[in-house]
Amino acid sequence: MTRLKPLPMDLLVKRIFQEYEQNKSIFALPERYFYRPGDFPDFSCTFRGQKATTPLGPAAGPHTQMAQNIICAWLSGSRIMELKTIQVMDTLEIPSPCIDVSNVCYNVEWSQELTVDQSIMEYVKAWYLLEILRLSQIGGIEEKENQTLFDLSVGYDLKGIQGEKVMGFIKTMKDATSVIDKLRKEIPSEWAKFRDIPVSSSLASGVTLSTFHGCPPSEIEKIAVFLLKEAGLNTVIKLNPTLLGPKRVSEILHSMLGYHDVQVPDEAFTKDLQFDAAIEMIQRLREIARQEGRHFGVKFNNTLVVHNRKRHFSDPLMYMSGRPLHILAMNLVRRFREIFQESLPISFSAGIDSENISQAVSCNLVPITLCTDLLRPGGYSRMALYLQNLSQQMKEKQATNRDSYILHAYAEKGKEAFSQALQEKCWQEKEAQSPELQSFANSLREKLAQTLPSQAFSEAAVLCPSEKEAIENLYKKAVLKAGVLNSFVYAGEAEKQERYTAFANPPMDLKVDKKANRFDCLTAPCIGACPLHIHVPQYIEYIAQGKFAQSLDVIRDKNPLPMVCGRVCNHPCEEVCRRKHWDKPVAIRALKRIAADWVEQNPLEQKASPAIEKKAEKIAIIGSGPSGLTAAYFLAKEGYPVTVFESLPEPGGMLRYGIPEFRLPLASFQADLKKIQEAGVEIQCNTKIGKEGISLQKLQEEGYKAIFVAIGAYKSRKLSIEGEDALGCMDCLTYLREIRSGQSQSIGKKIAVVGGGNAAIDAARTAFRANSEEVHLLYRRTKSQMPAAQEEIHELQEEGIHIHELTIPVRILTEEGRVKGIECVKAQLGAVDSTGRPRPVPVEGSNFVLDVDTVLVAISQEPELESLLCGMEAKISPNQTLFISKENQETTIPGVFAGGDVVRGADTLIHAMGDGRQAAMFIKQYLEGNIIPASQADFNIYSVEKEYLFRTPWQGEYQKPSCTPACERKNFCEVEAVYSEEDAKKEAQRCLQCDLRCEICVEVCPNRANFVFEVPLEQVPYTVLGYSHGEIIPVGHGLYEIQYSRQIGNLADLCNECGNCDNFCIETGGPYKIKSAFYRSLQTLKESKHDGFYLEKEKDVLELFARIGGEIYRLRVQQKDNKAIFSNSMIKVTVEFSTGIIQETQCLVPQEGASISMEKFFIMRTLLKGISNLPFP
Repeated sequence: MTRLKPLPMDLLVKRIFQEYEQNKSIFALPERYFYRPGDFPDFSCTFRGQKATTPLGPAAGPHTQMAQNIICAWLSGSRIMELKTIQVMDTLEIPSPCIDVSNVCYNVEWSQELTVDQSIMEYVKAWYLLEILRLSQIGGIEEKENQTLFDLSVGYDLKGIQGEKVMGFIKTMKDATSVIDKLRKEIPSEWAKFRDIPVSSSLASGVTLSTFHGCPPSEIEKIAVFLLKEAGLNTVIKLNPTLLGPKRVSEILHSMLGYHDVQVPDEAFTKDLQFDAAIEMIQRLREIARQEGRHFGVKFNNTLVVHNRKRHFSDPLMYMSGRPLHILAMNLVRRFREIFQESLPISFSAGIDSENISQAVSCNLVPITLCTDLLRPGGYSRMALYLQNLSQQMKEKQATNRDSYILHAYAEKGKEAFSQALQEKCWQEKEAQSPELQSFANSLREKLAQTLPSQAFSEAAVLCPSEKEAIENLYKKAVLKAGVLNSFVYAGEAEKQERYTAFANPPMDLKVDKKANRFDCLTAPCIGACPLHIHVPQYIEYIAQGKFAQSLDVIRDKNPLPMVCGRVCNHPCEEVCRRKHWDKPVAIRALKRIAADWVEQNPLEQKASPAIEKKAEKIAIIGSGPSGLTAAYFLAKEGYPVTVFESLPEPGGMLRYGIPEFRLPLASFQADLKKIQEAGVEIQCNTKIGKEGISLQKLQEEGYKAIFVAIGAYKSRKLSIEGEDALGCMDCLTYLREIRSGQSQSIGKKIAVVGGGNAAIDAARTAFRANSEEVHLLYRRTKSQMPAAQEEIHELQEEGIHIHELTIPVRILTEEGRVKGIECVKAQLGAVDSTGRPRPVPVEGSNFVLDVDTVLVAISQEPELESLLCGMEAKISPNQTLFISKENQETTIPGVFAGGDVVRGADTLIHAMGDGRQAAMFIKQYLEGNIIPASQADFNIYSVEKEYLFRTPWQGEYQKPSCTPACERKNFCEVEAVYSEEDAKKEAQRCLQCDLRCEICVEVCPNRANFVFEVPLEQVPYTVLGYSHGEIIPVGHGLYEIQYSRQIGNLADLCNECGNCDNFCIETGGPYKIKSAFYRSLQTLKESKHDGFYLEKEKDVLELFARIGGEIYRLRVQQKDNKAIFSNSMIKVTVEFSTGIIQETQCLVPQEGASISMEKFFIMRTLLKGISNLPFP
């Protein structure tokens, strides 16, 4: 990992004010996300006797290690900063990448990546700068008092903490006068007024002790005693989730939440502090804190150490956070409060996000610190949604401040809290001595039955004007008790919420097949993830404007089956939709459906197809499934005579025979089929190709110049277990085909379906509608690992079909040749197999029998190739599919191409269509010559007449398409309804327009190392110059192009290569590796192992140094005369800066083969134009 090089005070001040003046942002955090206390209810709280404006803050971690990080956290609403943990070992080499937020979150980083002395400077700079920001009221932030708290974090052993280095750190944090005085002098003269502002020299009075990373349990108490007594610090001990013990941790992670692939090493439990010992220790420490006059509490919790099964990191262990950790931590909160009630202050950091922040606040957890969620898109700006949601909850609960919200969040618990407070001995004694308090208490009890707790208190308090202190103390006590009661309720609620399960948090594969470049990296995830590369944002924008016909035109440009895909596509576009990082993905599939359905109902709105020049070469398509029909459509649109050969009575393949009517009505498919036929596609049904019909060779002899094989994969694989040949056991595809064909298919009343894909789900749901009494789905892995679409699994469960996870069939029981049951064995997940998933391993002695009379098998399918090939030589892949060239989809038979399931094995509709469309382009290339392959053409920049409209990422509520209630689904009517026009417009307006702006790498960088700069668009030819026979001559040429005005750069000194930007960039390569990196000194650039740039500014001269491809370049620009000198170690070129016209060349090393590419000049010129006026680098 690269060592960080913090910004000095003068550059921090300069960047803050100049960037705000230029862009209305600070460290790339837009002003619209600044927290202005006056716009919100009173969120304030008390922590260790000090007041903070909000109870929120960044956890000790990547968001609190550098000054700019802390500033961004403060601007977005944090007011309790848990500074990144420091320790005596402050020069550790941390591996990179060190963060993986693909579903939950894993990391391998430890404590600070700075030295202790550097950490001191960062924290004091941040403290001083926050006071400057507060007093300047920048961005309209008005805060009369400094109510921001810093909380120190230290670790990990007593000897290290007692050492000079850590104690020097603590001493400075308690009195930073000398450092503050030094920083005053570094403030640039332009902002000299801030040199003399009052800044408190005491940054912190408390510490959170991290008991992680090998902190010996025997030393935790000794360290805490030392911190309380010798260091004089209020102390919080941050505990580990392993306190719950292996049984409870496994119960939560595996049985309750389904994270079966997460395994905690045994030593994490044996070496960590044990629960009973922790309770006894805390009781002793509370007493010491009381004697010392210090505050003491605990924090839940550290990350959870787990085995590294993902191999994203090189270390054997990694540390889990995020949503599953939230449930573990809330379990600890509940257990500790059952013991200590309100007497033990608890702070919290585990899986906090915008959806649970309100509940966490209601539990009186102070502070609530954040990390994982701030690593997601939006970064620090996600805090704005936290505070907005908390504000909305407070409004709904009629709470005016945090305390009243705690009382009102679960109002009955708030009332119970007052009742408990009134029963306490200290209050009873006071009440007995004061008639006024008696009247107050009686009135309060009466009003609690009638109104909200805080309102009841306020009304009753009027009767008690002279006992103000006593009743205020009662109120505080009730708030504390309500927090305890609320935590019991919320811990139970959270455990039942699906959002915390593995099923709801599948790993996200955000990458598309496109490499990131230095410039022009804009790719909308939905376009990249769609195998057809439909311009999704464009057609969604048309829907937002109510232009449904234009929307369908965009869809049909790439997709000939919009009515089909609007219903049954597995929508990989939605899986990568950036809106998903905030709430729900845009309902792209449902929007496609309304565009298609609307035009079908309004045919006059359809655009006439242009006349096509007919071509002579005939093309044969074998199979009329989604891949075949797609290829046929696009080839027909190119003017080729296309004939589709289908062996079944009607065209459509799986679309016609494999997908149930309740998901895909026949009329919808036929509407799409009609358009394909109108494009000129001829379809011959009841025509077999191969051994039982026309051979491929015969087709070629009949003049078909190209053949596309798209026969699908209809041959079902067997379970290979005893009893599989019994009556009542059949494959799912046969069952679905017969039902779809209207043939009588008599099955039993008790059905077991084996498999976890879409075919298995369809079969189970079909059986449910076929008057079955009960249906069971058996899957050998976990529900979260099922390949079927999530919404299909949801609907299956809504219909009462039970999923048996980790269940392996071992024998089908029979009686007189018929199925009478199925014997299964439970499984547990073992080592990772070739698919990258943990292999299910049978659990000995766990066998059980299900009483069923029908078994439907859907474990996989393969194509029927022997009959097709009929003696022709073709290479077959190991998984018994057709082998094709990755370059052009051609099989080893010349002129024969293939795609869809015959190549992939059982896969999705949209991937089959993607193969078909791309094959059409390859066939055109084969017949006509060179064209741009689809994989490249589809990522080209689109000419879209659309203006970027900023939309707050959480703007607009998700419009869920309505569905038939589960109780009314005992028929084959379509389940999901089409949007109304108004709902469709609202949903479309949730699109964030990622085709016009991305910049996600800037948002997610904790250190603010990535930044945006603007450049002019250009397209210019360039020359490669070379030295040959005593002169410099052109030896090559190319085209240099900039297609977007907004580009991304990287401040190398602030980048620790954590990899978080790469987690969310959909292109491959990683922004922190690919983008132009800028260094603050030439020496640092030269010492770096990476390419990069360094800019020197003189009065009228700009000089940019570069390492590109390991070679050093230099561009010196005389701004007055538009003259530039561009050189490397071999050749110097004098060039007109504005035009790039070469004026003079000189060979510095007269050596044959010496060369310089003017492309590098244009790269450096672009960068100079973009960064020369920025307040950085």
